[in-house]
Amino acid sequence: MATAILRTVEDQITCTICLEVFQEPKALPCLHTFCKKCIYNYIIETNHPNRRKKEYVCPICRRHVRISAHVRNSPEVWADQLENNHVVISMIDAYNNDKDNSTETCKDHPENNLDLFCIDHLKYICALCRERHQRCHSVITREEVREYGNRQDGTDTKGLPIEESYGHDVDSLLKQCNSIEDMIERRRNNLEVLEQSEENMHEEVKSLKRKIEELVSHHKNKTKFTTRETTQDQTRLKHPVESAVQTLQIPFQGKTSWITGIAILPSGKLLIVDHTNAVVSVFSLALQFMCKTTISPAPYDVVPISLMQDSVMISIPESQELMKCEVDQNGVVEVGKKLKTNIPCKAAASDDRYVAICSHSELQIFETDGEAWMIILDESYLKTKFTYITMTSSEKKVFITDQSYHDPHIRCLDFDGTTLWKVDDGRIGVSSGICALDTYLMVASWNSGKIFTLYFNGNDLNLLLDSTLLNPWKLHASNRQKRICVSQHKHILSEEDRRTVKMLPME
Repeated sequence: MATAILRTVEDQITCTICLEVFQEPKALPCLHTFCKKCIYNYIIETNHPNRRKKEYVCPICRRHVRISAHVRNSPEVWADQLENNHVVISMIDAYNNDKDNSTETCKDHPENNLDLFCIDHLKYICALCRERHQRCHSVITREEVREYGNRQDGTDTKGLPIEESYGHDVDSLLKQCNSIEDMIERRRNNLEVLEQSEENMHEEVKSLKRKIEELVSHHKNKTKFTTRETTQDQTRLKHPVESAVQTLQIPFQGKTSWITGIAILPSGKLLIVDHTNAVVSVFSLALQFMCKTTISPAPYDVVPISLMQDSVMISIPESQELMKCEVDQNGVVEVGKKLKTNIPCKAAASDDRYVAICSHSELQIFETDGEAWMIILDESYLKTKFTYITMTSSEKKVFITDQSYHDPHIRCLDFDGTTLWKVDDGRIGVSSGICALDTYLMVASWNSGKIFTLYFNGNDLNLLLDSTLLNPWKLHASNRQKRICVSQHKHILSEEDRRTVKMLPME
C-alpha cells in the first residue's frame, strides 16, 4: 500500500510532457501543472506566427487559456505569466530530501544500496538480498520505513510495533491524500464558478456601458441638433446645394483609375490615391494640382494621423503593411517608416493615438505611445466583405461598411472586437465609404448614389444628399475645411467619371 502511495506521489511531481520530475512547475488556470520550459515550448510550437488570438489550450484537458489584455501579444512571454505551483514544489523538495538520504550500501553486494527493509529480520537489505527473504512476512522500501523512524528493535519511535505503526501511518497518509484531492476538486469548482461569475459581470458591464453611451449620445445629439425637429426638411447637416458641388479630376495615368483613398490634410491639401495606377496625387487648398508620387506595391487607402502636421498612413495590401508618409509644402509625399500588419490591409482609419485597418474579413487596431505602434486588437470574422472603416477613440468604437452579398450592412464594434450593433436599412442598400464626424456618421450608399447620416448608437438614419453622385466609393469629410469628398467607382462608369472626385460643402 505504501508503495502505491509513493508511486502516486511520483506521478504528482512528474511532468506529463517531458515525463521527468518538474523543473520550475507552472500551474495553468485549470490546475494542470507543467515544467516552465515544457509549457513554454508547447506554447511556441502550437501558436502559429500568423495566429492573432491571445490564447492557447491546456495540453491535457484542452481548456482554453486566455491571456490578460495587459500582456503583450507574444507567446514567448506567456509562460512567465503563469503562477508557480508551490504545493508541487514542496512535494518535490520532500521527495528529493528522502532520496538524498539513501547512501548506505549492502555488505554482501557493495554495488547495491540498502533500499529495502525486512520486517521479520528487522534489517535493511538490497534488491539481490531479497531472494533470500522470499518467505519473510513483509519486505518494504526504505522510503516507507524512514518516515516511521525505525529503531531496529521492531518498534517505531513511539514504542509501537512497526507493523501496527506502519498500518496506522499509512491510513493517516491516505486520509491526507483524500483530503488534498477534495481540496483540489473544491478549488477547481470554485474557479469555474468565479470564471462564470466574471463572464457574467463582463456582460453586465458591457450592457450597462452601451446603455450609458446611448443615453449620453442621445443627450448630445438632442442638444446639438435641435433644429432638426423644427422643420421636416432639415437633417443633421444642411443639404448641400447641387450648384455648389465641385468636381476635381486627377490626371490620366495610362490605365482607368480607381480612386480608393482620399484625405484632407490639416494644411488644406487634398491627397488622392489611385490604386490601379499606384499613384498618390496631391492638390492644393485651391484644388490646383501640385505633385504625384508613384508607390509600389500599389497603395489603397490613406488616413491623416496628425491634427497639426501633414502626416498620413497609407495602406499597402500586397505587402501587408502600413506606410507612414509626410507631405511637404510642395506636395511631395515622403515615405517613412513601415508597420507590418500581417493582413492584406485595405481600408484605414485614425483618431487620436489609434489606427484601425481592415481587410475583407479581418480587423486590427494599433495604439501608439508617440514612438512605437502596438497592436491591441487582431480579430477575424466569417462571411464578411469589409469595405471601409472609420473610428472614434472617445467612445472606443469602430464602424465598418460590409458589402457581403447576402447581408450588406453597417457594423459597429468596440475595441475588443465585439459587435455592438448592425444597420441594414433598405434605404442604404449596399454601403461603401464611411466617415465619423463629432457624434454621428456619414455613409455613402454605393448602389443608390445617396449619402446618409446616423448616430454613433446606430439610430436615426437620415438622408443628406439624394443626387449628383454615381456609385460613390471612398468618402472623406473634414470639419476644419468644411468639405466632403467622394470618389466614384463601377466598371460601367466612364474613364473620366472614375478619376473624378466630387466635393460638397458642409454648412
